[in-house]
Amino acid sequence: MKKYKFYRREKRIYKRSNSYFESDGIKIVPHSKRSQISIFIILAVVFVLVFSFLFFLRNNFFQGASFETNTIQSFVESCIEKEAGAIISQAGENGGFYIAPEPKTDSGIFMYYDGKNDLSPSQKGLEESLDYFLEERLFFCTKNFVDFPEYEIWQEEIKVNSKLANEKILFTVNYPLTIQKGADVVQLEKFSVAVPTRLGFYSSIAREIGSVQKNYPQGICLDCLLETALKYDVYIDMVDYDETTTVFIIKDEKAKFDETSELFLFAMQTGGEDETSV
Repeated sequence: MKKYKFYRREKRIYKRSNSYFESDGIKIVPHSKRSQISIFIILAVVFVLVFSFLFFLRNNFFQGASFETNTIQSFVESCIEKEAGAIISQAGENGGFYIAPEPKTDSGIFMYYDGKNDLSPSQKGLEESLDYFLEERLFFCTKNFVDFPEYEIWQEEIKVNSKLANEKILFTVNYPLTIQKGADVVQLEKFSVAVPTRLGFYSSIAREIGSVQKNYPQGICLDCLLETALKYDVYIDMVDYDETTTVFIIKDEKAKFDETSELFLFAMQTGGEDETSV
């Protein structure tokens, strides 16, 4: 049996058989890997307890606010869908614009071809027009949140980013809201709504027609229109607006006799005579 030497007032470290011992007068404490592992286990347990406590607080103190937040979020999203639908419907009748820029007919239909130049708007141009008018209309739809008198709601500038696809338009809306009820404060910012529509699809067809028409300045290329209609499986009709302006109507071939189906109108100026492709 090994013997250890004790010191009552001095604190020293002794080495016995490759092990270290610390003496504090009447005790000898071995330092080993086992004691270090125990410290890590204790720290891990403390971390788990703290995390669990914070999770408990979050679920119990903010659950009510999160539920009400969902109600407000649904309200904003319904406004986005409502106003976007109205804008899309009007845009379809004006060549893709809610309010068409010049040149346009007296009734507001955008001119894709003016007899000399292809003026077909880009997809980005149509998206920016949709963004602008949704930003303008959305504020009036939410009505400063008067339907939620139990809350204090502060709102900041609305920014919209739309993306046209063949079968829908995705609206991503940045609408910062700070909502307070009593001592609870919740913030909302991002809203996203996809609206089913073929506006993007129809506008791309109109751009293609406008691009082809510049090769036939004296009249409408009827063979080109037929080829395009068959290519995309759509119905294309023409109406004389005046002596030199023709309005084109695009709609789904399967729904061409449905008066409520989605339409896309655009205008072109020509020499007034119909042509066939050569």
